[in-house]
Amino acid sequence: MTRAVPSRRGILAALCLTFLTVHAAAPQPEHDVTTRALSAAEAGTILGRDVFDQDDKDVGQLVDVLVDKDGRPVAGVVDVGGFLGVGTRRVAVAWHLLRFVHGTDGTRIVMDLTLDTAAGAPEYLGSDNTLIVIDRPPP
Repeated sequence: MTRAVPSRRGILAALCLTFLTVHAAAPQPEHDVTTRALSAAEAGTILGRDVFDQDDKDVGQLVDVLVDKDGRPVAGVVDVGGFLGVGTRRVAVAWHLLRFVHGTDGTRIVMDLTLDTAAGAPEYLGSDNTLIVIDRPPP
């Protein structure tokens, strides 16, 4: 079984649609607003990327980003464990524990936790249930 990875075009279209919806509903400023399109190099996608632990082990994929009421990222939801998408669990990892490392082979997401810590964390069940976020590495 394969995991669906959103396409770059699909994510950019969704972001544009969200921007247009919010922009249309928001009160219009009294001054002119300048906008510009971002190139693919400037606005890369992060959903669907592999997340690695401190020991460079593949933990799983980043499948969602949780934001606060002001739109700031609070946690990343990672599919952890399993084999070929079967038996994975979603865990929410505090945003400050995720780093985006830029290298010659692209951008990697590195988690300041071990694979075992993430695999042993409580499962993230969604917005309707209590949100449990791994907030710091164990001592």
